[in-house]
Amino acid sequence: MKRPGDGELGELRELRELRELIIFGYLARKSHPKFRSPDTEDTEDTEDMEILTKQQTTNDK
Repeated sequence: MKRPGDGELGELRELRELRELIIFGYLARKSHPKFRSPDTEDTEDTEDMEILTKQQTTNDK
């Protein structure tokens, strides 16, 4: 990625590209289950179920 003679601007460009890749990966995992790791998926599903259960319990009262 880094080209000779880029200096500080080249380093900033490289950091920006890495940041974009990190954000893209985060959004991909967040929006589509195919990109989630198995551990994360189980944890999120359990947390989602707990939230839904709490909401249903408060709505029933």
